Amino acid sequence: MRLQTPVIVLVLAITILTALPGAYIRSVHAVDQLVTPTAWSPFGPATDTLVMQFYSDFSTTFQHFQSGEIDVTDWPAFNTNIQCTTTNDPNCYHTFSDFFLGTQTTEYGIFQLDINSHPALFGVSQLTARVKPAVSLGTPTSGTGCTPGFGSVTVTLFNTETGAIVTRDSASLPSLNNMTISGPQTFTTMDSGAKANGTPNGVYVFPCALQGSYVVSNNVFANCLPSAQATCTVSIGSNTATTVQFNSAWNSPSNQQPTAAGVDVRRAILHLLNRHQFTASQPAGNIMACDDVFAPPSQKVGTGFCNPADGQPLPSDILQADCAAHAAWLPAITCNTDYANSHESYLLNDTSLGPSSYWWAKQGSALPAPETAGYPSITDLRAACDYLIIPTSAGGPGFSITPSGATCVDVVLAAEGTQAQFPTGKTNYAHLVTSTQVVTYIRTHNPRRDFGQTIADGLNFLFGTANNGANLGAAPTNVPCAINYGFKSPSPGCTAQYYTIGDIASIIFGDGFKPDGWGLYTGGYNLTPTPDHLYALVHSQFASNVCGGPGADFPNNYRFFCDPRYDTYSAAGEFAINAQKGYAGLWQAAVQGVLQAAGAPVFSRYEQFVALKSWDWQSNAPQHSSLANGRGTGFEAGSQGGLISLLNMRCNPTANAAAGTAYKCGGGTSGLLRRSESQDTDNLNPFQATTVWDFDPILEIWDTMLQLNPNVGPVDSVTGQVTEQFVDWMTNSHTQSFNPTEVCTALATGISTVGCTTQIWHLRPDLKFHDGTPVTAADIVFSLKAADLVPSAIFAPSVANMQDAIALDSSTVQVKLILQSPFYEGNIGGVPILPVSRWGPLCTGTDGKLGGVGNRCGDITFDPMAAGDMIGSGPFICKNITTGVVGGTCSRNADGSAGTMVVSFGGSITLNRNRNYMRCCADVPNTSLHKLSWADRNNDGIVNILDVADIAFHFGQADTYWNTGQSSLAPNVGTDPAVVDIGEVATVAFYFGAGVQTPFTPSQVNALDPQIDPYFCPIAGC
Repeated sequence: MRLQTPVIVLVLAITILTALPGAYIRSVHAVDQLVTPTAWSPFGPATDTLVMQFYSDFSTTFQHFQSGEIDVTDWPAFNTNIQCTTTNDPNCYHTFSDFFLGTQTTEYGIFQLDINSHPALFGVSQLTARVKPAVSLGTPTSGTGCTPGFGSVTVTLFNTETGAIVTRDSASLPSLNNMTISGPQTFTTMDSGAKANGTPNGVYVFPCALQGSYVVSNNVFANCLPSAQATCTVSIGSNTATTVQFNSAWNSPSNQQPTAAGVDVRRAILHLLNRHQFTASQPAGNIMACDDVFAPPSQKVGTGFCNPADGQPLPSDILQADCAAHAAWLPAITCNTDYANSHESYLLNDTSLGPSSYWWAKQGSALPAPETAGYPSITDLRAACDYLIIPTSAGGPGFSITPSGATCVDVVLAAEGTQAQFPTGKTNYAHLVTSTQVVTYIRTHNPRRDFGQTIADGLNFLFGTANNGANLGAAPTNVPCAINYGFKSPSPGCTAQYYTIGDIASIIFGDGFKPDGWGLYTGGYNLTPTPDHLYALVHSQFASNVCGGPGADFPNNYRFFCDPRYDTYSAAGEFAINAQKGYAGLWQAAVQGVLQAAGAPVFSRYEQFVALKSWDWQSNAPQHSSLANGRGTGFEAGSQGGLISLLNMRCNPTANAAAGTAYKCGGGTSGLLRRSESQDTDNLNPFQATTVWDFDPILEIWDTMLQLNPNVGPVDSVTGQVTEQFVDWMTNSHTQSFNPTEVCTALATGISTVGCTTQIWHLRPDLKFHDGTPVTAADIVFSLKAADLVPSAIFAPSVANMQDAIALDSSTVQVKLILQSPFYEGNIGGVPILPVSRWGPLCTGTDGKLGGVGNRCGDITFDPMAAGDMIGSGPFICKNITTGVVGGTCSRNADGSAGTMVVSFGGSITLNRNRNYMRCCADVPNTSLHKLSWADRNNDGIVNILDVADIAFHFGQADTYWNTGQSSLAPNVGTDPAVVDIGEVATVAFYFGAGVQTPFTPSQVNALDPQIDPYFCPIAGC
C-alpha cells in the first residue's frame, strides 16, 4: 500500500485541479503460414486445461498428431511430411486441410559432437595444470614531452603466457582490445597500428594528460585486481613522455589449459565427418544449415558456415590452420583452398561418400534409412592419422602404427574398398594402436544417430577394430572395440546402442562431480537469438570445480573445455560495452573453438512446426494471436515460441467447425489444449532441469520478470542481427546503469572488478503465487541468489556475475553485477521466480547457508512434483490429480497413477489455467487483465498519468466509462452505482505504471496483436 497511497493522493489532487476552469491539458487446403511473423498477445492463457502427453519418440509423436490426438506439436515436422504433394493425406502436412504448417524458420539451435575434455581420450590427457601469472607494469622509461603540468604515456601490451606482444591471433581477426588510463583524467584508446592502417602492433599511445598517477587497464586481457592496483599504476610527470610495458595474461580464472596432444586427437576426430556432404544429403532435400562454428546462422554472429547458402565460410587463414600438419604430402596451394560447394574446417576432400563406400562402415549401413553421404575421404582419413601419430616429443599424442614399419599411407590404403568388394571386411590391416576405449553416447534422433555412427565407424577403423570389432586389424589390438557404446551395450560395449534424452541426461549433463562417465556425445542445444551461449556454455568458470570454478552437479560447460585463450575472448564479448562489440568478441571465441577443436558443430535446422488448423487465427484479417510461430523456435518445447503459443492458443470457431471430427480443438473437448512431448522429462526441479522437455512445463508454472517477444524484435538491415524486445512481464519498469569506478565482487566466484552495473526492478502490484501469497521483492532476491549459489544448472551463468540482490522495499529490487554487459537485462530478467516461503528452506543447507551443504534444491534426486512444491506465479497451475491441492503431483503415469517428475511414454502432465494470473484472461471478467485494461482508458498499453487525470476529472460524477455501475463492460470495482467513487479511483491508482507491453508502445512491438485490450477494443484493434 505504501506505493499506492501517493498515487491516490495524486488522483485526488488532480480532481481538485481539473474541477477548476481552464485548459486541460477458412481455406480448402492446409494453411501454410502466410504472414511472417505471427501475431502474439502479452496475456493469457486462453484455455482452461493444458495436457502435456508424453510419447518418448519423435516418430510416435507425429503418428499420434496425424490421428488428431495432439493440438500442437513440440518438435519440428519431418521433412518427408512437408516435401510431399499428395492431397487429402494426413501424412502430407503441406496439403492436408485440417493442419496448420508454420513458415520455415532457421532455428536458434545447433547440433554437434561434444567431446569431454576431462577424461583421457584414447589414453591421451586433454587438460594440464595452469598457473595464472600476476599482472603488472614493467619499469617505465621517460623522456621529454607535452607542456608543463602534462605528460603522455605509451603502453605496450605484452602477454606473459605467450611471451609476445599482443597484436592479434590471425590476420583475419580484428583487434578487440582498448587500453585505458585512469587518474586525474581518464582516457581510452585503441591499438595505434590498428588505428593507423588496420594492422595492430600492440602499442597504445595516449594524449597529453594532467600529471599524476594513473592505473592502466584494458578490456580484453587480464588486469590488476582492485586490491592490487599499485602494480598497474604509472606516474606521469610534468613535461614528460613515458613508455611502459603492460605485462598481462589471458583473462581467465581457469587453473587448467588444453594439452597440445589432446587438441591433436580432437582435430583427428573432426576429420572423420564431412559436414557439408552430410547436411546436403539429408532425405527430402537440404533441411539443415552446415555449421562450422558453435553458433547457428540465425544468430548472425559472424562467418563460419560450410554451405554458401547458409552464410560466409571462415576466413581462409583459419580454414588453412589445419594444413601445417599435412605439409609433408599435401601442398599448401591445394590445402582447403577451393571447393565448388563448400569451405569447411578440417575437410581436405569434399567427395560425397556414404557407408556403402567403405567395408568398415557396416554399422552405418545397417541403420534404418542410412545416410548417403558424410563419411570421410581417404584424404581426410590420412589427415586424421597424421594428427594421431605426432610424436610425444613434439607435444603430440604419439600413437604407434602396427604392423611395425607401417605408416599412415598403409592405414588409408587398408581403408579402401566398398562393402560390395569386401562383403566380409578385411583383417590384419594396418592401424593405430590404443589400449583405451572411449565411451560414446549417440542419440536416437536420426541425424545425430547418423553423424555419430559415422564418427564411431571411422574411429573403430583407425584403431584396428573395424565394424565394432568384427574385423580386427594387425596385432596388437588391445581393445575389443575402440568405441564403447555405453551402459546399454553388453560388455565389452561393442554392440551399437542409441539413447533418448532420458537415458543419458544424468550421465552427460549431471557430470559435474563425476566427469569421466563419457567421452563423445551427439548433443544439441536450444539457444537464444543472441550468441552469448559462447560464454555461458563454454567458459571455464562454468565447468564445475574442474577448472577452478564453483562446483555444480549440472555444469553448463559439461564438456569441461577449459581454454584460457577462449575464456579471454568470450568474456570480452560478454562484458562488451555494446552488442556490436559483444558479437565481435564472441565470434573470436567461436573461432578459437574451431582452432582448438573444442567439438564438432554440425548442423542447425531449417524447421517448420505443425498444429491443428482449428487453432489457426493467422488467416483472419487482421491477423490475431493464437499459434505463435516464434522466430528461430517455432512451437518447440521449452522455447519462447512454445511458451507464448500455449499462453495464446484459442480455438477458432470458424476453422473448428470446418475441421474433420478427429481434428477439432481439444479433440472436441471445449477448453482443452493437448501438447505433445516427444521425449521424457528428466528433472522438473527448476535448479536441476536441463532439457527442453523439462522446461516445457517449468515455463508455464514459474514466471520471469521479463518476457522476450517471440518474434524477437527489429533486425539490422546490414548485419542481420536482431535487437531483442524484452517486455516488462512481472515488472512495471526496470533500469540499468554502469559506474566505471565502483568496485564489485561476484557473489559465487569472488572475482573482483573495477566497474559495476546497477539494475533496479519495480514489480507489478498484482503478482500472486498459485497458493495465493503475494510475490514480493524478497522472492526475487531469493530466486536470483539461489540460482547463483545452489547453483541452477541452466541459469547459473545468468547470475554468475552478480554481486548481490537486495530488496529496497516490498516491490523494488536492486541488483549489482560486475562490469557491464549488453546481455545483463535478459540474463537477470529471464530467471524463474520461486516463492521464498516454500523454496527458501529447501535451498538452505544444514549449515544455514543458501546453497549450503545438504540443501535439497541442489540434490538431483529431489522431486518437487512428488513433494508438492510445483508452485510458481505463472499462467498455469499444477494441482494434485487426486486432491486438487496446488503444487502437485499433477503428473500421471501411463496406467493413470500419480506420477513423479520423471514422465515417460504414456504419461502426462495436466496444468490448469491460473485465473489469478496478472495477465489472465481475455475471456474472463474481473481478472487483473480486465481491471488493468479498464484502467488504461486511452488503450496505449499502460496505465499512465493520462488515465489518472481522466478518472480524476470524473470523480464524483456519473460517467458511462469510469462508473462501473453504468458500464456492462467494466470490472466490478465500484461501490456507488451512480457516480465514479473511491473504489474505481483506487483501482486506477493500484495499476498506475502497469502495462501489457511496456516499456514499448504498441506500435513498437514486433507483430503485436492489434487487439491489445481484449475487453474494450474491437477485434480489429484500438
